Amino acid sequence: MWFSVAFAQQPKLKFEHITSDDGLPQNTVHGIVKDRYGFMWFGTWGGLCRYDGYNFRVYKQDSDNPKSISSNRIDNLLKDEKGNIWILTFDSKHLCRYNYEQDNFDRITLEDAPLSISSKISRRKHYETINYQWQNTKWHFNTRTNELLQTDLLTGVTKNYKSNQTDPLALADDYVTDMYLDNTDILWLGTFSNGIEKANLRAKSFNYIYREPSKPNSIVDNNIRAICEDQGGKVWIGTRDKGISVIYADEVRNYTFANGLPDNQIRRIFCDNKGTIWVGTKTGVAFFNEKTNAFTALQQINTSVFGMAQAPDGKIIFATWQGVYAYDKVTKQLELIGASNVLNSIRVRVVLFDKQQRLWVGTEGGGASLLTYNHGKLKLLRHFIHESKNKNSISENRINSIYEDSTGKIWIGTGNGLDCYDPSAKTIKSISGENGLADKTIAGILEDDQGFLWVSHKKGISRIRLNNVAIHNFTKQDGLQGNEFSDGAAYKSKLKPLIYFGGNNGYNAFNPKLIVADSSLPQTVLVDLRILNHQINVHEKFDDRIILKKPLYLSKKIELTAADKSFAIEFAGLHFSNPQANKYKYMLEGFDKDWISADADRRIASYSNLNPGTYVFKVISANNDGIWNTKPAVLQIVVNPPFYLSIWAYVVYTAVAIAIFALYHFYSTKYNRLQTELRYEQLMHEKENELNLNKQRFFTNISHEIKTPLSLILAPIENVFRRYASHTELLSQMELIKTNATSLLKLVNQLLDFERLNSGHASVNLKFGCVTDFLKNRTNAFKTLVEEKNICLTFTATETINCLFDDDKLEKIFNNLLSNAVKFTDKNGEISVNIISADGDFKIEVKNTGAIIPAAKLEHVFEPFYQAGDQASGGTGIGLAYCKTLVEALGGRIWVQSKSIEGTYGNTIFTVLLPQTQRDASALKEEEPLSDVFEPEVLEDLEVQNLPNPLVDAKIFINGRLPIVLIVEDNPELRQYLCEHFKSFYRVLSAENGLEGLEAAKKDIPDLVISDVMMPEMDGTDFCAALKSDQKTAHIPLILLTAKSLKADLLLGLEMGADDYLTKPFELSVLEAKVRNLLLSREKLKNTYRKKIELKVDASLPQSADDKLIAKVMEFIDANLDNTDLYVDEICKNIGISRSQLYRKIKSFTGLSIAEVIKEMRLKKAKILLVENKFNVNEVAYMVGFSDADYFRKCFKAEFGLSPSEFAKQS
Repeated sequence: MWFSVAFAQQPKLKFEHITSDDGLPQNTVHGIVKDRYGFMWFGTWGGLCRYDGYNFRVYKQDSDNPKSISSNRIDNLLKDEKGNIWILTFDSKHLCRYNYEQDNFDRITLEDAPLSISSKISRRKHYETINYQWQNTKWHFNTRTNELLQTDLLTGVTKNYKSNQTDPLALADDYVTDMYLDNTDILWLGTFSNGIEKANLRAKSFNYIYREPSKPNSIVDNNIRAICEDQGGKVWIGTRDKGISVIYADEVRNYTFANGLPDNQIRRIFCDNKGTIWVGTKTGVAFFNEKTNAFTALQQINTSVFGMAQAPDGKIIFATWQGVYAYDKVTKQLELIGASNVLNSIRVRVVLFDKQQRLWVGTEGGGASLLTYNHGKLKLLRHFIHESKNKNSISENRINSIYEDSTGKIWIGTGNGLDCYDPSAKTIKSISGENGLADKTIAGILEDDQGFLWVSHKKGISRIRLNNVAIHNFTKQDGLQGNEFSDGAAYKSKLKPLIYFGGNNGYNAFNPKLIVADSSLPQTVLVDLRILNHQINVHEKFDDRIILKKPLYLSKKIELTAADKSFAIEFAGLHFSNPQANKYKYMLEGFDKDWISADADRRIASYSNLNPGTYVFKVISANNDGIWNTKPAVLQIVVNPPFYLSIWAYVVYTAVAIAIFALYHFYSTKYNRLQTELRYEQLMHEKENELNLNKQRFFTNISHEIKTPLSLILAPIENVFRRYASHTELLSQMELIKTNATSLLKLVNQLLDFERLNSGHASVNLKFGCVTDFLKNRTNAFKTLVEEKNICLTFTATETINCLFDDDKLEKIFNNLLSNAVKFTDKNGEISVNIISADGDFKIEVKNTGAIIPAAKLEHVFEPFYQAGDQASGGTGIGLAYCKTLVEALGGRIWVQSKSIEGTYGNTIFTVLLPQTQRDASALKEEEPLSDVFEPEVLEDLEVQNLPNPLVDAKIFINGRLPIVLIVEDNPELRQYLCEHFKSFYRVLSAENGLEGLEAAKKDIPDLVISDVMMPEMDGTDFCAALKSDQKTAHIPLILLTAKSLKADLLLGLEMGADDYLTKPFELSVLEAKVRNLLLSREKLKNTYRKKIELKVDASLPQSADDKLIAKVMEFIDANLDNTDLYVDEICKNIGISRSQLYRKIKSFTGLSIAEVIKEMRLKKAKILLVENKFNVNEVAYMVGFSDADYFRKCFKAEFGLSPSEFAKQS
């Protein structure tokens, strides 16, 4: 028969007991309050105590201290409207008021105390009814009857709470002395003999069912091993060794060995599709017969049955200690279908059919196996075993449970962690303590209807959010039957919104929807300070000084000395629902680089040997549900230096230093007098050097200023050549102007190069070659020049010299020396060049006949701007100085000799000595070096009449309009000239500096930008970097114009993202061609790229490494199009490639930058979404990653010729 059932479900209130075993000074509690800072205060008959959730701070009477409490026996506590705590002691003569700031008590007689306080606290001692209402429940406590009553305001039913020794969560004492409901809905009770009772009115709804021995209709045992529900709604509970309890409605029935079970040690319970209940035990398996109300055992199996499942053909599959069996319910045949032939171990614990009707088998030590099932025949697909060096393997080979979630992923619970297998990706992801899982020994796995996975283990239950693996752990403190749960004792009801988990102390049945987080925040406080392991109290002297003048939680600042080598700060989060589950993060600013995580067992931050200085200690806390209070408890800590580093010590040091300085000054004055003349001469020499330096700076600056006017000279000349090709006389004059302007440009470049060498920015680029042949070729280049003066030029070499040398610098040295020789050699004179090898070096001698250099002038010839000869001979005086600087940059020497033959006529010899560097020299570079100076693009060899004009061939149109060209140039004449020149072919905008140019580019989105480099406000390189780093303008091609001619300047501009580079003065036709080519190539690349990004990759076709990389990049960008903050660094990090490599690959594949690719894909996606006509324009803009809808409209129209709204209407 069925018996009336009393499940012994826990009462509405679940009480936690706090007694003297937990630190309470005495178990008789009269008075409970919560202070203004969040601490709980309890009055006992053994003293007053303050509680932070972990420790008690006990205040006792001290007869020698009038500021102590007047008696250890507390009869009542009261908190007034200002938050003051009043204490009524046993003698009833005094009231004590707690002083927060001083951490002591003010004693006040009852006559002197405020009447409102004295009357209320005394009346409450003798008779008072305390009422609290929470939601639809009212709680009553009467100080006369000492009973706790609960009234349901909806039904009017009142319940009297009584103690229950068999229920660990019931009230422990019938004699209640006080009641207090705090602001976090925790009900506190004081009792006469059992300390404090604490109940959380917002406790988790984990219904707890367990056995009560005093009630015969209770479940048969608390050690639950299996749970199942049949089609009629009955819940079948299997125990470790006491058989089965079946629960239905308000009744329970128990089955044992006597009812047909093979034995009482239940391993698993299973309900098949016909509603038949099957029970696996330690020695066999049986099914329940409804007609006989008893079990029938299968005699063919006499071993442990740990798991069961029903195959697609209706057969029952058993997981046994001898392998996998299949039982045919029609033919009554039992067959062993899985043993060592397909399994790593025959000791099988789990069987499961997934959605694809494949069989999963979990074993005791052989891992898991995936098999196909075909009418009792198994075929192995894959073994899953643990491999220590393989991250894509399961955590352990002992399998406790296997579960398939709603997405088709397989979860495998092992003895060492939880693993998730993704069948589509064929990957395994392990979840352990690093992810927040409380324990690695997995018992059961279930999924609820809200997207959570519930996992039981040996330390409670963990709830895992499937989409981001966020984990929340629950323990016995939250209402669980205990912390240890049984393997496989998990079941999700198909009829009710409940899930079941069984363990050693009963089982929990709960609705997952009702398990919600506690949103109340903990108040974070600092509770204790220890220095050198000594607890510091308020006003206590430590090392002859007072450190705490008020309690630590009220202190804003403390001062320590160098002698306080170590200190520790204890903290607490005042949230009493489950303090042991509270979490903490702390840091010491000025010492710690990041927050340090801590739990309830590690609430002490320790530091030692801090350097003198000011630090700030901060700590934040989270409640037991992981809700953080981000407002920290803050304490400034000043570590004062030792005496020898104090201010007074520095005063002494300063006085000693002044005395030493005075003595030094006295003796140094004598010495300085002797050095005056030498210093005067040195000063004159420095002034001379300064004068030369000023000359160099002047020439350098004027050279830069010359290049822009040269552009305005050469560019119009080029236009004249084009337009007046038939005017021979005019062109002759123009050719003369052009020749002299080009000569001036070369002189300017030489001045700039000289300045660079003197400033120490020279780089040596060595390559291996024949020096002899190189110089012989250079010599031959001068034959035409010497023939005009009938000079005899000869070249001799003692041997062929092969070594590493810088051909650019050597050519400049040699050309300067030979040009100088030609200039100062009379007609019919002689010049000889001799190359000599000597002791690892080689010498170049350039000898000429003519006027000699006076001996007094020889030492000055290599000085800048010095001219040894007649001023009428011309020259700037920089050539030989430039020569010397180049020689020294190559590690060599140069000198000159001048010998008289007759009067002032004789021979002058310039000698250069350079090292013969071999191939293994450290200066050798593998790649062909770039020239230091970037030569301007002057097309001197082209015939004027054949110069093409690319602009007149045909105008360019982009989306049916003329391209927009933005010209950024600070020189008004050049800016005006370029604007006038290009306005016939393009829509031209202009700006006079980088800031104005950037604003114009963002506003009008030009198709191309031409920018100067040297400009006020913002120069060209900064303008280029800003333009290319902005998502709106990163795609715009940019041409830089500059007077800087160094290759390093060119590389800097290109590295900033410039698409091309022209030095001033420049050929206008070259600039025209570059503008046209960039516009055309960008348009072609856009078309090409549009086709490329629309192609579908055929996986069957062979793909190169680059194809795979590009596809991977495109897939990542496509998956993250809605991310408005998608940047190149994020792509590089996820793809696993450097920024420079990715740029080169994408550039070579598409011809576009990364930013342009992202923008193009966003617009393509937007086009598709608009065609679908499911979203408005603003929604589409945000869905494809545009944070600014107006900018999206502008880009869309520029790309497709229609606004998004117009396009959507046409579609």
